[in-house]
Formats: sequence, structure tokens, C-alpha cells
Amino acid sequence: MNFNVGLKEIEKNNLKHIYFICGKEKYLSQKLQEALTKKILGEENNDTNLTIFNNDVDLNELIATIETVPFFGGNKLVIVKQTSLFKPANKKGKNNKKQNKTAENFLMTSENTSTNLETKLENLFSKIPEDSYLVFISEDSPDKRLKVYKILEKHAAIIEVNPLKGWELKEWISNRLNNENLSFTYEAKEYFLLCLTLMPEISLDLINNEIEKISLYVDKQTKITLPILKNILAKLPETSIFTIVDSLAKKDLKETLNALNEQISTGTHPLQILAIMARQVRHILVTQELVNSGLDAKEIMKNLKLPEFVVKRLINESKIFSKKQLEKALVDISALDHNLKTGSASLAEFEQILIELCS
Repeated sequence: MNFNVGLKEIEKNNLKHIYFICGKEKYLSQKLQEALTKKILGEENNDTNLTIFNNDVDLNELIATIETVPFFGGNKLVIVKQTSLFKPANKKGKNNKKQNKTAENFLMTSENTSTNLETKLENLFSKIPEDSYLVFISEDSPDKRLKVYKILEKHAAIIEVNPLKGWELKEWISNRLNNENLSFTYEAKEYFLLCLTLMPEISLDLINNEIEKISLYVDKQTKITLPILKNILAKLPETSIFTIVDSLAKKDLKETLNALNEQISTGTHPLQILAIMARQVRHILVTQELVNSGLDAKEIMKNLKLPEFVVKRLINESKIFSKKQLEKALVDISALDHNLKTGSASLAEFEQILIELCS
């Protein structure tokens, strides 16, 4: 099940005794942990009945922890973070027996076998005490072929916390703003979302922190305008880099160079700026090629796996630059990346790339 379904079930007290939370979105994972802790241990959140293992633990110790009677009554919650129990093997072509070695190495003592592991887990999961709850957490997707996963699947609620898609992200941001009694103007909303798309990975934790900063900044004001938003987000690398990208699209060399120098002067490493620049130029070039091959916006969205509003902007930008400009920019960016890593680069090289794109 996904995050929303899982959270609703928890909030309705439809609790399972075993959970597996898997996926890379840490913010959503943390929200599920908080909801489970509140429902299982109560509002007072009695830490004496909460046990957290930050890595996989010996299976015998895990069983003993779960079967220990809770202090002062109530429920017991055991959380195993960063578990590798259901993780795929590193090498391809391994059969289930070899894949189960991964679990053996982390959750078993040396005298046990994979068969013993499966038997013990089956016994643990099927006979977990009524007052005990067990939660496994992993950023990795599980290997559903593993026997240990099939055992888990029979007894546990499995909740996936994957990064949100474009339309989901817009909805999540709107809901989060509503919780703070805030809303964006159209221009501010588009600007915020476009800045986010420049990130290699969009972190809800980061977005949540920025929304909290916005809430503190505006105090009693409820409408967030573009100037206010730009001022709040000024220190985010993606904001200045978006300014670079935006001014490039307008062929405004002065604004482009000012944005570059401002970002470097605030301490952002040129490699970080360059990585985002490379991704953006690559997207524009690919979009240009797809448009020339006859694809429409919806088909380009599927190819690039980007939201519609981003693709529309890329289509417009693809008309501004020549293919030769974009290809040369990527070659120059690659060379500058190498020079930066070897310590032989200068700011002038970076500026020259921007100058040529603005020409």
C-alpha cells in the first residue's frame, strides 16, 4: 500500500502487529513512525516500551526483545531501522538460497542456517504477542523473490514511501501550505515548483523545512508572493541556479553572470552549480530532439518523467538555443567538471560557458 492508505489505516486504529516501511522518502517514513508510535504507545509515548535498533540485530536478541513483557503494562514497539533482511543480493543471477545469505549475515548467529532463519521468522511473525508490535524500515526496495519476504508478506502491512510524482508533489505542497493557513500566488507557485525540479532528488524534508521558514517569515500574512518567496529561498542553490537558467532563457548575460557570482560568493561549491546546470542543459537538448522528432508535450512527459509544467517550459527553452550551442555546452561542462575536480579550473571558464549560451 502507499503512504496515504497506510497512514489512514493507522489513524483509524486498524493496526497490524508487523510493518515493513520501504522507500527512499525519509520524511514520509518518519511520519509513519510517529503515527505508529502515537497509536501503539499512546499520547504519553512511554519510551520504556520503545526499542529502536539502528541496524539489523541478531535474531535471537530480536525475539527476546519482542517477547519481553512490557514495563508497567501497555504495548511494546520494536523498530528495526536500515534493515537488510529483505534487500536484494548485490550480484545478479543468485538464487534464493544465496540471496538469503544476506539475511543470515545480519540477523543470525553463525550456527544457524537459512532454513532455521525462515522457521524462526515464521514462528515470530505468526505468534507475536498481542502487546508487541514490530516495524522494519528500509530505504531499499525488497526482493520479493526471497523466502523471508514471502513470509513477511503473509503477516505484515507493507507500506511504500517512494518520492512523489509531479502531480502528487503539487497536491502535497498545497496541503502542507493549507496546514499553515498559507497559499502561493500563481507566479510564486510556479517558481517554487520549477526550483524544486532542478534538484537531483526532491526531498520532502527539505520542502517541509522551507515551508516552515516561509510561515515564520510572513508571520500573519497568508498570501506568498513571488518577491517574498525569492527573498526566503535566496540561500538555496537551486534558487540561484534557477535564476541562472531563467536568465539564460532570456539571453540576459548580465543577470546570468550576477546570479553565478552571487551563488559562489555565498559558499556554494561550483561543482554543485555545474551538476544542476548540466542536468538542465541535457533536458533542454533531449526535449529539442524529441520535439524535432514529432513528439507532443504528453509524449515528452512520458520520456523525461517530468511534470507537464516543466516540460512546457523545456519546450519553450528548446526553441531558444541551437543544437550546436547545447552540445558544445555539455562538452564544456564536462571539461570544467574535470578541471574543478583536479583543481585547475577558474571562474572565467564557467563564465565563458554562460557567455556562449547567451550569444
